[in-house]
Amino acid sequence: MSKSNENFYFSSVNTDNLTRLKNREALINKYDNDKKLKYNVMIIDIVALEIINELYGYDTGNNILKQYSEFLQSFVPHEYEIYRYCSDKFALASLGKKSEIEYKKDILNILTQTRRINFYVKQLKINIDISVGISINEVNALQQASIALKKTKKSNSRFSFYNESMLRNQNIHNFILVRDIIKFAIQENRVEAYYHPIVNKKKEIIKYETLMRITENDNVYLPESFLKIAIKSKQYSNLSQQLIKKAMLNFENTDHDFSINICFGDVVDENTISLLDNTFLNNKNLAQRVIFEILECDEIKDYDILKEFVEKYKKIGVRFAIDDFGVGYSNFSQILSLKPEFIKIDGSLIKNIHEEKRSLELVKAIVLFSKALDIKIIAEYVHCKEIFDILCDLGIEEFQGFYFSQPVAKI
Repeated sequence: MSKSNENFYFSSVNTDNLTRLKNREALINKYDNDKKLKYNVMIIDIVALEIINELYGYDTGNNILKQYSEFLQSFVPHEYEIYRYCSDKFALASLGKKSEIEYKKDILNILTQTRRINFYVKQLKINIDISVGISINEVNALQQASIALKKTKKSNSRFSFYNESMLRNQNIHNFILVRDIIKFAIQENRVEAYYHPIVNKKKEIIKYETLMRITENDNVYLPESFLKIAIKSKQYSNLSQQLIKKAMLNFENTDHDFSINICFGDVVDENTISLLDNTFLNNKNLAQRVIFEILECDEIKDYDILKEFVEKYKKIGVRFAIDDFGVGYSNFSQILSLKPEFIKIDGSLIKNIHEEKRSLELVKAIVLFSKALDIKIIAEYVHCKEIFDILCDLGIEEFQGFYFSQPVAKI
């Protein structure tokens, strides 16, 4: 992909097709990915747009969205960046400190002017109203503004400022909601395996990493949205076992190598061990093709138990990889004593390696000692050609990331 094509790609994926505003992805990339950055967000929700869609059709609703985006661009103070956040929502984001009184003034101006606007669609005059959620000078302001917006709509008010009591209530509600999503997904066999290709320098697929997803109607939930709650609610083992069964079954009649993520909770779970033993007993060929990626999703509490697990399955041909290497592991010597065949360099070191000298030097060091120990390296989070070329020059031979492919449901 040429530089101009890359720029076009990143521009297109960060732009809303309807309004030509920057989209939610652009907002997250600029503000929310930096976990130390304090910023300000207002989320503006057009009230009852779904009713307008039902009465007059989606073309009318889309026309209103375009007209409202033009209003925001012409009326909102220049200190705010305007985003099409999702469906019927816009977001205004800014840096810098303003008082709550100053924000109230801005919000009331937007609310008042919104009510005064007449939207015309095919000679039809339509008026709208909005609800607003605001977070001021906070880390994770986007999430907090979303919580404030829910409060606004629930209380039937016009706007709400985020406060910590909202987060406590939201966390309790979210825990119960996600816990039940996990519970019913297990009961209804909706824990799905997705597969992320791993390629060589020629960009040829050489194996797949198995990834966990939960499906619910048209929704596909990623692990970051449910895994911590699965562990807290004692449901992780059932999720893991369902994933292992499906992955083993899918690869049973193929020649592909594949990896499965294993954390210490799996290692000490009797049912998971029994499942692995029975699977390999019935199909010895699978053991020769599977790679267990050791995760630190919870702390490794006993390295002797982990070593016994590794040695047991190495005897029947299973290979091992250390995932997210470079950060997170408190004891490198203990990890390396497991004698893994592969190391997967942590994505936080890879994704900005073309911009951060520190990341480049750390990766160089990992490559040097890995080669000395005859350990193969896999670089994940490769999202552009520039990073791929740097990694190739460093002598890395296996790669994974959206530059090559997104995870797929079938192989």
